[in-house]
Amino acid sequence: MLYYALIFLVVGVIAGALNMAGVAAVAVLISWILFLIGIVLLAIHVHESIRPGTLNRKIELSQSPSSLDEQPLKWSGSFR
Repeated sequence: MLYYALIFLVVGVIAGALNMAGVAAVAVLISWILFLIGIVLLAIHVHESIRPGTLNRKIELSQSPSSLDEQPLKWSGSFR
């Protein structure tokens, strides 16, 4: 998301340098909107990842790990 914001910002700066005011204004506006959406998504991600109890979540397996080791995966040599 932030990558696209940077691309539109560069397009806006180049368009502004070439005196294309309408294109520059639209490109800068799109880059600003994408930047804000990226920052909001980043804030949501950081908030969700540091909540208490989410870092030490235990994964429950339907089978015990020892029963998974009894049948190793074998490659048949073909993708068909």
